[in-house]
Parts: sequence; structure tokens; C-alpha cells
Amino acid sequence: LAWGVEPAPAPSAPPRKPAPVQADRPPEADPYAGWFALDDDLPRYVLGGRLLREHPVHPRAAAVRDALAKLRRRPQPLALLEQDPETGYSTWVALRGGSLVGVDVRGVVAVWDLESGRETSRTPVGGGIDGAVVLGPDALLLSVQGPRAGLYAWSRGRELQSLIGRKVNDTSLVADATHFAAGTFDGKLHVFDRATHARVLRLEGLRYASEALALSPDGRALAAGAHSPGSRSKTELTEAELGVWDLAARSQTARVRIATQPRELRYSADSGALYVGSTLGTLECRDARTLALRFEFVVESADEFLRPRAHVGSMRGLEVLPDGRLLSLSRAPGKDIEPEVHQLHVWDPRDGRFLGAVAGLVHPPVSLAVDPERELIAVGTSTGHVVLLPLPRAE
Repeated sequence: LAWGVEPAPAPSAPPRKPAPVQADRPPEADPYAGWFALDDDLPRYVLGGRLLREHPVHPRAAAVRDALAKLRRRPQPLALLEQDPETGYSTWVALRGGSLVGVDVRGVVAVWDLESGRETSRTPVGGGIDGAVVLGPDALLLSVQGPRAGLYAWSRGRELQSLIGRKVNDTSLVADATHFAAGTFDGKLHVFDRATHARVLRLEGLRYASEALALSPDGRALAAGAHSPGSRSKTELTEAELGVWDLAARSQTARVRIATQPRELRYSADSGALYVGSTLGTLECRDARTLALRFEFVVESADEFLRPRAHVGSMRGLEVLPDGRLLSLSRAPGKDIEPEVHQLHVWDPRDGRFLGAVAGLVHPPVSLAVDPERELIAVGTSTGHVVLLPLPRAE
């Protein structure tokens, strides 16, 4: 070796530490396992939708997605729940936080869990009801007829609270997150604070008793529709009116005469348009501030003698979906028409274009509720049933 020097030995690798001993982990539970054991369509649809939202890339997700698509394409309902089918009472419904709430004219409040399809409670609150707004599983706004006629508020565990001591129109009830309103037969409109139930406004300006109400989403306006008490026919044109009130100014800002009996009112999500459904099956889009007619929603008929309109029967519900589409519900004109044609239509409110019909409406409808998150429609009926249908997806 050069210079007679030996090379230094190569450094040795440090000793390896033994790998830590890992305890056996239990296998993770399959969130989809319970879904495949379900037999009923409603829990399969609701639970399957939640699983797809929470675990969209799961190996079993594709099978569940295909099964839900088949349920949406079927022409029959997901479920037909029984509120009171023996006596055939009318039912008003709401979808709240994974539950379905129904109340009938006997004053019985029934609650169902959507993921199981089972009834969880049934509570009597008093009879003589001819109209209701379901504020939640534990709160109702009730129109009562008979000796104790008036407007009442009900909360679970409390007695009925009288708000108006005279008859209110059963179709003239509305509520939003902060207020609710009702119309009495003297043409006056009453607005209440939802939290305290205190009356905050009493408005005038209608010549007739209001038949329909709507509160604007921005909280600034109240719209009402009314018609002449001498014109009760649902198949003839009548003298009727629409009005709008500025809630802050406590004054009416617009009023127009119309030729059809208003039955349903609903504001667009931006509060810029007012949708007006009538007992004749017409559906209009009007300017929310001036009430000027923008256009009418129509489905073309093969019968050249029939005037094109949105529905063949009287309107029974309007809902604006989060994506902007409009959902409208109607009831067949009369029992003498066979088969009875109850319709649930979907519209593009930008131009009035008809987007399609929802199949499976098998009983005369009374009320309409929508749960956009669970893609579910609930229809209360006059036969004491609640019909559950899938909400059509936007194409």
C-alpha cells in the first residue's frame, strides 16, 4: 500500500430496532351492509341516498346508485303511509330533519322516521281542524272550525294557544323562519312573530277574504290572493284580486284584478317573481313588486277545444326547489271524471318550460312538502294517506 498505511475499516451500519408489535385491529364495519338487508322501498331510498352522500367511493356504492335510479324510474310511489285511511280525513304534511310529520282534521299529529319508514309517535291535539301549517315535529299552526273557531298555535307539552278568536280561511295560512300569517274572512291579514307568537301587523287592502298567502324569502313582503264570495265555482272565471304589502312600511304597494280564483302563491328564491296557481289549473309568473304578468306556464293539450294551461284540476301546492325549478301539484276537477287525474309537474321558471311529470300520485292531494337533501316529495291526501315520491333530478 502507498506509504505503508492501511485503509480505515468501513463504518458498520447501526443495529436495527425491532419493529413494534401492532395489536390486531378489528376490521372496519361496512356502512352499506345494513342497506342490502332492507326490503321496503322508502328506507332503501332514504338510507341509500345518505350512504351515497357520505361514502360515494365505496365498492358497493355503484350497486346502491343503480338501485336508487330504478326506484326513481318506477311509476309508483316509494311508500303509502297511513295517517287515518279508515275515515279518509285530509292530511297536511311537512318533511323536517329526516322525519315526516302529518296532521289530520281530527287533530292527530303523526311522525314517521324516514330511514326506517316507521311511525315514531302519534299525538292528539284536538279536533275540528280544517287547515294546518306544520312548523316541525313539535309545533303546528292550526285553523279550527266549529264552536271554538279561530287560529291556534300548538307546541308539544303545551295547551293550544289562541291567536285569533274568529274563523280564518283554512287555505290562507303561511309561515317562514321568522313569521307566520293568516287571513280572516273580513279581508284582513294578520302577521305574527314566530318565536313569541305576538301579533306584529294587521294589514288591510283586500275587498274579499284572502284565499292564499305567501311571505317573500327576503322577509320584506307579503302577497295575498282573494276572490268574490259570490263566485265559488271552480270551473268558471270569477272576479278576483292579488295584493302585495311592504311589511316594513305596513302598507299595500300593489293590487291587480285577475280572472281566476287564486289557490296557491309562492315567491321565487330571489323574491323577484310571484307564482300564482288557481282553482282552474292555471299557473302564472308575475313581477313580485308590480304584479304585472310575465308569462303563463302551460302544457299543450291534444284537445283543440281546451285552453292550454298548467293543470287540468285545481292547484293544491307550489314549491320552489333549491336549483330554481318549480314544482306544482293539482287535484282532479271532480269525482265524476274517470280516471281521476291528479298531477305533479316540474317547470323551468325562467321561461315557463314544462320539464316533466312525477308519476305515482294515486290519491286526491291536499298538501305538498319537499325535502331536497333526501330528494323526497311528500303529498298529504284526502283519503288519510301520505304518498312518498322521489324528487326528479335536474337534467
